[in-house]
Amino acid sequence: MRWLLASLLLLAARMALGQAGVMATKHNLSASGPGPIKSEVESQVCVFCHVPHGGRGLGNNRPLSATSYQPYASSTLVSQPPDRPSGSTRICLSCHDGTIAVGRTLASGQIPVQGTDPTGRLSLGRSNLGTDLRKSHPVSFVPATSPRFRAPPASDPVKLDGQGRLECISCHDPHSNEGAPVDGKFLVKPNRASTLCLTCHVEPAWTSNPSVHQASTATYDGPLGATTPYKTVADNACSACHTSHGAATTARLLKDGPSKVCMQCHSGKVAQRDLSADFAKPYSHPALGHEPSSHDAAEGPGNELDALPETRATARRHVECVDCHNPHAVYSNGASRRRLPGSARSRPESGLVLEGDPLAQGARLSRSFAGVWGIDRNGSKVDQAQYEYEVCFKCHADSANRPLRGPSRSQGGLRRPSSNLRLATDLGAVSYHPIQGPGRNPGVPGLIGLTETSVIYCTDCHNSDTGPGNGGDGPAGPHGSSFPYLLERNLATDDFTPESEEAYALCYKCHDRGVLYSESSGFPHLAHVQRARTPCTVCHDSHGVSALEGNPASNAHLINFDLTIVQPSSGGQLNYTSMGPRRGMCSMRCHFVEHKGTMY
Repeated sequence: MRWLLASLLLLAARMALGQAGVMATKHNLSASGPGPIKSEVESQVCVFCHVPHGGRGLGNNRPLSATSYQPYASSTLVSQPPDRPSGSTRICLSCHDGTIAVGRTLASGQIPVQGTDPTGRLSLGRSNLGTDLRKSHPVSFVPATSPRFRAPPASDPVKLDGQGRLECISCHDPHSNEGAPVDGKFLVKPNRASTLCLTCHVEPAWTSNPSVHQASTATYDGPLGATTPYKTVADNACSACHTSHGAATTARLLKDGPSKVCMQCHSGKVAQRDLSADFAKPYSHPALGHEPSSHDAAEGPGNELDALPETRATARRHVECVDCHNPHAVYSNGASRRRLPGSARSRPESGLVLEGDPLAQGARLSRSFAGVWGIDRNGSKVDQAQYEYEVCFKCHADSANRPLRGPSRSQGGLRRPSSNLRLATDLGAVSYHPIQGPGRNPGVPGLIGLTETSVIYCTDCHNSDTGPGNGGDGPAGPHGSSFPYLLERNLATDDFTPESEEAYALCYKCHDRGVLYSESSGFPHLAHVQRARTPCTVCHDSHGVSALEGNPASNAHLINFDLTIVQPSSGGQLNYTSMGPRRGMCSMRCHFVEHKGTMY
């Protein structure tokens, strides 16, 4: 009897505290309630959710919705996906799905309530979640422990229910706003810097470097798009990009499309660099140019639904910011760097190995690509890309839907430029620019500050024309350029282009113009480029010629003729033959001039 009396006293005390807490919140729907939705006549506070009994609210007094819900689903969810809402979540949804009148009760019938729509239901807005739960945080499921999820500690205000399920009340206390008085929203604890989110969600790189989005003190408040009362990027943290309810996208709960959500800050409003200007240039990665997005966070090799590299020629090509950048891992503290000759930007030292830095091998990956998966030189997936080209190879290597470049294959065995850049720049290719590793030619004349063992980046050529690599103050990276092929500098490809520093500025970034037009170059560039006004690209394929598409005799020194300008000779010959260091022979017709075994 004493045990029963003690239990009743404890229950009475808890209910009294709950009633005292709820009195000052919008969940007080009685006539004394402070919110816009309340009854004009009902004085009882608890009756709207609980069956009255002995003056205290016990039991459920809400009719449960019989509607069908669209549950949350995600390609990256490792738990058994939610089905129908269950447990306490059903009681919450009896108001918040907008299908049942707020004042409807089982014990007292319909209680008149003001502040609702004409049917007594919640009006459309953030509180009305609707029956499509795909755009709200998943509920009514047992979360599986994984590298990305951990169960909340026993002492934490965030709790799973008795069956181990995550429900609405895991994060929300419907009786009190005192758990997070600054945040409001009935949270069980404050969510400054996403403390509540990080109770369960694990992002290994979030604090280790730390991520710029975890550490940035840049102003980010309501007028700039924040949905919390906090004022900086760091304090908003997860909430800067994600929202728990009413997301713009299904799965991942983004506030806008995958790239558009980045642009709320990276358009000059919060971040220092304005990327929107680059994306608006004539040539850009089309991250903002298509809706809805066809990107999926689970895409990759072996994914039947979202294969990347693409396995079908008819698959839609796409690119989003998150294809190249991991917003949870990107960080700002750099390593030792050197200047690339002809460039105002700095770059990692080629071949420099820094103690404790696993990415410092060869052309080391920039910190802006940290935490991104890629495709290695063998065509295999790597969960953490170590080299910049591995990120580029996700789309610009083995994809079956990559666009063709240049004219069709010729009868003479010379080829169009390869669109599989993994093979074109492979160390076993016939000839290549040294992207995957050092080149093989021991005597390249006129290199500016580079040597034959130097390794270069994709972004040494493909970059913003107004970025630091070209002496500008715009953002770095291949977001957009005024030059074709997203080139950092001009590279003329039209025949009969007058030679100038500007016409072939990209080539002259690394190749000394004075040496190229001298006898020491080993080839009469002066006669061909300056006098005959033949573009560099007529003879040279910038990326390389793969072992599948060329041979060492015909395609040494990146020779791969532009067949829109070079034609077979009158005898039907169209070829180049390497005769050893700085010696070769050509047979073709170009600018109406016959080359029949012409030696140089």
